[in-house]
Amino acid sequence: MGLSVWGFHRWKKTPAGRQAWDRFKLRAPGGIGKVVLKVTMARFSRTLATLVAAGVDIMKALEISGQTAGNWVVESALVDVRGQGAPGRADRTASDREPGLPPLVSQMVRVGEETGELEKMLDKIADFYEDEVDTVDRVAHIDHRAAHDDRHRRDHRDHRDLDVPADVQDAAARAVDAP
Repeated sequence: MGLSVWGFHRWKKTPAGRQAWDRFKLRAPGGIGKVVLKVTMARFSRTLATLVAAGVDIMKALEISGQTAGNWVVESALVDVRGQGAPGRADRTASDREPGLPPLVSQMVRVGEETGELEKMLDKIADFYEDEVDTVDRVAHIDHRAAHDDRHRRDHRDHRDLDVPADVQDAAARAVDAP
């Protein structure tokens, strides 16, 4: 088992392993892939907004943001964008080829460039994705808490207090359950 884990981690560090693993994470079932994409887009958008606000050249900012996004698919899509030289126009092309750049991001970047409010649009994108991730986190926490409460009730339902006669406990339980 330990050798398998070691081998897997070593494989993920190779270029081919990283590419395959990052693609898998974006396509993971059960909504996991969607959450991974949202986290990645929030990180990318927030970093890019900060760099643009600091006056960093857009092509350099895209390079840095791609590297900090934490996913090879997004980084690769941004390399394509930088290669085409026009972030708003190129995003649409890159997002058609790779799932790394959702259409929402491309459209909002394009609008931000056209209106001269790129930083604000990037902040809105980051806020949107961060809110989405927070919502998923809250729902998961609520689901976990509800499952815990159900288990607790089920585990304690049949445990009777030995000091109180059973007929008194039954009458109390019926009184609590009555409308």
